[in-house]
Amino acid sequence: MDTRRIRQHRHKLIFQTSVFLGDSITEGLSYHDVLDEANVLAGAGKTAEFALEDIDELIKRSPKHIFIHLGSDDILWPTDDPKEYSLKHYATLIGTIKEKLPEASITLLAVTPVTAEVEKKEPRYGNIEAYNQGLQELATQEQVGFVDLSPILANNPDLYDTDGIHFKEAFYPLMLDELKDQVN
Repeated sequence: MDTRRIRQHRHKLIFQTSVFLGDSITEGLSYHDVLDEANVLAGAGKTAEFALEDIDELIKRSPKHIFIHLGSDDILWPTDDPKEYSLKHYATLIGTIKEKLPEASITLLAVTPVTAEVEKKEPRYGNIEAYNQGLQELATQEQVGFVDLSPILANNPDLYDTDGIHFKEAFYPLMLDELKDQVN
């Protein structure tokens, strides 16, 4: 077995009792077959508000660890204060998960940065840092984990896909390496 397949197998074992809840960026975990579909509950355009619709499916999967990666779409939401609007729904999402799956650990993942070109075309992405600060405060308030994945991208800008928002397959194993301590 080559190194890539060994690493992939190891990740599937480590995260076999985890579910990654999120948007199209999260969906890349199953799209690139880095994790099995049973471990990913995600979809394009998913926001914290829309993720509430996935609670029943999340309960069915009964994960021990839940990683939530939302916000890229929330930042663009057409409302006066997208951050406040999103974080309110995020808090509801966390509260609902805690109520329905009280034994599960929850880790929030910071919104991943976009390329400078994308931010220039869509200035609302300039709010990612402020959004992540609010997300980190929410994690502290709710007593759940928080992990910022941006250092991976700072060291590996070549991991961006052509749209400057999503990622190539090589990003996901690095992401899981960063998160594996959360499940031990």
